[in-house]
Amino acid sequence: MDAYSAILAAHAAWQEDFRSAVSAARNRVGIQITGRNPLENEEIIRTKLKRLTIAMLGGVSPADLQDASAPGNPHPTGSLPQPPTLNPAAAGRAGRLARFYEQAFEWENLAYFFYPYFWTGRDDWPEAALRTDPDPLYATSSSPQASRA
Repeated sequence: MDAYSAILAAHAAWQEDFRSAVSAARNRVGIQITGRNPLENEEIIRTKLKRLTIAMLGGVSPADLQDASAPGNPHPTGSLPQPPTLNPAAAGRAGRLARFYEQAFEWENLAYFFYPYFWTGRDDWPEAALRTDPDPLYATSSSPQASRA
């Protein structure tokens, strides 16, 4: 009976030590927050809205930007590396257009409101209805691609 009591007491002490160690490990890990910082999410939303607004106003064509510079080739086969090239006239036109859009609007005062997902008219309603993010505004606003980014 003494041996049984000693084994039972040792097991209880071991179990208490184990539970304390598990609890301490959980406390060291802390709370895991998933998703991005809400301020970063807001910046992403504002940047997307700015880009879409510029596109709706006539925007900058890809040709305007692509003609401004060429990337070059740092690793050509059998010849010397080719540095990037700049077309000053095209770069000047692209710069004036960018400056106009950046300065013509007070982007920092941009106000927006997101309507519910069902106004999109897309087939991703089931996925959109179940979308989650720690930032509720970002969860309601993000596209499926943005929520995976």
